[in-house]
Amino acid sequence: LPKALWIKNQEPRLYEETRFFLSAPEYLLYALTGEARTVLPAPGFERWYWTGELLDRAGLDRAKFPPFAAPGELIGTLSPQAAAFLGFSRPIKVLAGGPDFFVAILGSGAVRPGRACDRGGTSEGINLCTENQITDSRLMSYGHPVKPFWNLSGIISTSGKAIAWIRDILGMTALPYSAFYELASRSEPGAGGVVFLPYLAGERAPHWNPHARGVFQGLNLSTGRAELARAVAEGVCFAIRDVITVMKETGAPVEDLRVTGGPGESAFLNQLKADITGLPVLLPACPEAELLGLAALAAASLGKYAGPEEAAGVLAGIRETRRPQSALDPLYQDRFEKYRELYPLLKPQFGDPAV
Repeated sequence: LPKALWIKNQEPRLYEETRFFLSAPEYLLYALTGEARTVLPAPGFERWYWTGELLDRAGLDRAKFPPFAAPGELIGTLSPQAAAFLGFSRPIKVLAGGPDFFVAILGSGAVRPGRACDRGGTSEGINLCTENQITDSRLMSYGHPVKPFWNLSGIISTSGKAIAWIRDILGMTALPYSAFYELASRSEPGAGGVVFLPYLAGERAPHWNPHARGVFQGLNLSTGRAELARAVAEGVCFAIRDVITVMKETGAPVEDLRVTGGPGESAFLNQLKADITGLPVLLPACPEAELLGLAALAAASLGKYAGPEEAAGVLAGIRETRRPQSALDPLYQDRFEKYRELYPLLKPQFGDPAV
């Protein structure tokens, strides 16, 4: 809504000429079918989109905001123009998809309570399947792709981005990420006593503080390139454990972590996640969990399976499992406690998250 309101106030002619406000994938639906819809992942997401009351209070035209559609809902069939352009000679059904995290849950097989999907990339999204909705200000809870379950979620602002940041600082920009992880592996677990807070762009879960900043604690004359590399990788994993710990504090069980995205291709990082979180880390057979989730959603919607859970169960296999090395438990428990102690100590210097 803020973007639409900005257009109305700053570009009034453009606003008047606008027929619908659509996101990129919703525009694609419109171009393919001539039907305008807004895809709402699940009940409860309206506050991130709009309600009629909010539109009225903002002075925005309700007619410019298409009705909601659920993921998997049949929107229509390809228009004759779209069919001719794409080379189809018969009617093709067009279904609503869903946001990346929503379909990644299906594509990773996180469709039963206790299973968590870890979407790695620039940022990190931990999505846990729970039996009931959980209300905790440190996390988000929305409807799950599989009814009647719920999705308990925590987002880490800079995970892969933090690794890219230190990789560039270490002069490894032109090298593959595998070279960075090889460097990090040269350091002993614990990174020589260095603990890193990956709050390079503020932090979302569990702190929700845009003023938080990245921190290296414990630097000394023995700290080298390998220790810095490993400290950042461990810091990202501590942030994941922090979110999972909060999930457990709400009473939600967490049984495993199913990794997706580019970072999931690193055996080093997957093992580190297992060692630090204490959870089995599962690598789905299909690395493109979002695309596989869309396929499962479509197959269920077209009646090929009884529902998204059955479709995901058939399509989302596991090709590798990394288990925690118990010998490292005491070390990483100690380091994690230090990690968790740092934010409360530094929060007064970061500033008020409400500002």
